[in-house]
Amino acid sequence: MEEEGFVYFIQAADGPIKIGFSVEPTIRFVALQSSHATKLTMLGAIHGTQVTEKTIHSELNNARIRGEWFRPTAEVLRYVASTMSYEQTEEALRQKAAVRLLDGDTDRVPRAVSDDSERETVIKVIAQADGNISVAARMLGWARRTLQNRMRKLQIEPGKAGRPPLKAKVRL
Repeated sequence: MEEEGFVYFIQAADGPIKIGFSVEPTIRFVALQSSHATKLTMLGAIHGTQVTEKTIHSELNNARIRGEWFRPTAEVLRYVASTMSYEQTEEALRQKAAVRLLDGDTDRVPRAVSDDSERETVIKVIAQADGNISVAARMLGWARRTLQNRMRKLQIEPGKAGRPPLKAKVRL
């Protein structure tokens, strides 16, 4: 059985569009952004599997640059727009809200969604960094102090986000 997740559409500046699969598209976005020279934008995400992703790749093959990257042709942009209007799930909207938070664009994010999404995203990124706050901050594109301040604001305890706290060694 195929793993359920999301097929995401991420655009680099006004350039190519990456069409990929991830169970956690927000974390994937953060990882891509931390290693990408230009600003990325999450265009959206739909429920799907890796088979869904491969089907979309095949349908848009004429616009493929390399791997999962596609030229932003009229055909590709129409496809993304029609797919997103066809399936705007609550989870896809939450993923987009979390991405806007990571971009610092909180004006268009309802407060309840923003706190929940930001908290969820920060916890997931810290877990991906094995609890290392410095690494997690770099993944988010934030200063370490900014991440610590947000963790305080969102009531995320350092030892409980990502890994259990280290236990003291007992000498006999």
